[in-house]
This record gives sequence, C-alpha cells and structure tokens, in this order.
Amino acid sequence: GSTNDASAQQPISGDERDRECWESLGVAPAELRCDVTLVCGQSFRWRQTSTHEWTGIIAGSMVSVEQGETDVWLCAWVDGQRARPGKALMDATR
Repeated sequence: GSTNDASAQQPISGDERDRECWESLGVAPAELRCDVTLVCGQSFRWRQTSTHEWTGIIAGSMVSVEQGETDVWLCAWVDGQRARPGKALMDATR
C-alpha cells in the first residue's frame, strides 16, 4: 500500500512515541461510533479528551478509545502514562 494507507491504519491523536501503545479493536468506526455511543445516556463517566479520543474505565482500568478513519483504537493508562492494553483488558472489550 501507499504511505497514506499506512497512516490511515494508525491512531490519529498523540505523538509518535505513544502510537505503539494503541491496540486496534478490530471494529470499523461505522459499527462503533464513539462520538455518538460514549456521549449518550447509557454510557457514564466517559470524557472526550481530544477531537477523536474519549477516556473512561473498562474492567477497572483507565483507558482511552480513539475513533480513527478505518478502525477504533484502545490504549491503557498505567501510572499516568499510555501503555499497550494487556490481553485481559482486550478480552473485556470483546
């Protein structure tokens, strides 16, 4: 693919050093619209933390979810730093 194809597969917020912390949820933005789902009355305590990013709690862990152009991404927060989500956390999202 072209360079544009590769960049479309990466999270769009954050800088280069934290991109390795994001894990694809394997779901298209059309299936999980963060901008609609995480602000409705059925989703509690999610905060929009940047243009395409929301932060909240999943399975007791603080996480950020990002709605990209072709995918939805997840990263964990550990000791105030972004971290790649572990298997247990990824399993909790399925």
